[in-house]
Amino acid sequence: MKCDAGKVYLVGAGPGDPGLITVRGLELLRQADVILHDRLIPHELLREARADAIITDVGKFPGSHRLAQDEINALLINHARAGRCVVRLKGGDPFVFGRGFEELSACHDVGIACEVVPGVSSAVAGPTAAGIPITHRGVARNFAVVTARTGESDDASDLDYAALARIDTLIVLMGRGNLREVAAGLTAAGRDASTPVACIEQATTSAQRVVAGVLCDIADHVDEAGLRPPVVTVIGEVARYAGSTALPGSTSEVLSGRVVAVTGTKTINQHLRASLEPRGAKVIECPLIDIEFEAADKAAEMLSHLHKYDWLVFTSVHGARGFVSAMQRCAMDIVTLRSAQIAAVGPSTRDELSAYGLRVDFMPTRFCAAALVEQLGPQVSARRVLLPCGDHARPELAEGLSTAGAWVDRLLVYRNVPHRPAAEMLEQAGAADIVVLSSPTAVRQFIEVGLAARGVSIACLGPTTASAARRAGLPVSVVAEDHRAEGMVHALEAFFSCCEVLP
Repeated sequence: MKCDAGKVYLVGAGPGDPGLITVRGLELLRQADVILHDRLIPHELLREARADAIITDVGKFPGSHRLAQDEINALLINHARAGRCVVRLKGGDPFVFGRGFEELSACHDVGIACEVVPGVSSAVAGPTAAGIPITHRGVARNFAVVTARTGESDDASDLDYAALARIDTLIVLMGRGNLREVAAGLTAAGRDASTPVACIEQATTSAQRVVAGVLCDIADHVDEAGLRPPVVTVIGEVARYAGSTALPGSTSEVLSGRVVAVTGTKTINQHLRASLEPRGAKVIECPLIDIEFEAADKAAEMLSHLHKYDWLVFTSVHGARGFVSAMQRCAMDIVTLRSAQIAAVGPSTRDELSAYGLRVDFMPTRFCAAALVEQLGPQVSARRVLLPCGDHARPELAEGLSTAGAWVDRLLVYRNVPHRPAAEMLEQAGAADIVVLSSPTAVRQFIEVGLAARGVSIACLGPTTASAARRAGLPVSVVAEDHRAEGMVHALEAFFSCCEVLP
């Protein structure tokens, strides 16, 4: 599948969980020259964009629009006329209360090719995620989806309550602010005041909350719970099933509802997300670092002498990935490494090497550089050691192995490049319960982008990062001695178990 230049794609981003975008939508996102996105998309998806892609937030807030719709249409057209592949990334489905057809028409009117890529709408996914069947044999044979916002005004009285009161299942989008008016309008039109209602906040995400009630009291319950938009409201007998089919999982009462901002590279953030979200935490990806692998010609000379090394020592996933990438770009076969033994600092690095068919001969019992020096040192005395590393690698490992009697060469295979996230992402990270810093580079960038001034609690992945944070004057609340994602999860659970329980 190819992303055509000079063409606009209206892509549905799905209901909130970044994993619910379609395969085609994700492919287009990764290939796009330009991405114009809405406010309520899963912002983690923007990490999939090309490094050189033009990314513009054209989202609308209630009562405040960054750009008028005509201006958005003009942007789409102008970028496409410049020969660019343009992805208009819209929450849910482009044609469900998303003004997608207006954008399609604007493109067609001036001869710009435009294709619609459907998305999963929160109108269906929201109830499903809450365990609510919007139709059910013997209970509900039909459903309707409405918005409490009319476009011209926010007056919920414009809805045809007489017609809507007869629908088995009514799904209301963008109705949090008008919930009380909607409930009163349906009741006045003849809907029983005891009709079950369920309101779902941030449906399909780890921060999802469900508040149930009936028409006459649902607004009070939602106000008491403090639900905030986006909220999907389900009205009808099927709302009785809210939460009845919740899947068993490993949700941690300690982490449930906690907001954790992760600031590492894409790989580190994905590992942390995969470990935190099943425990009920909401994860905000706010990457402060990008990784750039070195050009092959800079490593070629040293790689040509690989047969001379007795040990290869890897201290990170990026070091392993960069080393293998350099070998591949130099057209070198992995079998070249059979004469050398391999050491890895921990399980993540070991697993990365194993994925390339490389067997790890040594891993310390504690996953840090100090343990590598202490436990590997006696084995590398009078041996030649190659240390593939990044540009900010600390000298302790090389110096420690040299002191143990090894001849150590460092091979630069990747660079840590500071990354400045979008203002909205920084705002979300600054409001998190805790921010995870994964390297000294992330510490420096954390200060540079102004997050240090927000007073947010800090968790550090490993003692090296914690030391860098403390030297910079940052208060560190959590240190995960185990560098793996699970180590951070356990450290966060221990920290929050000592804090006041969420209301």
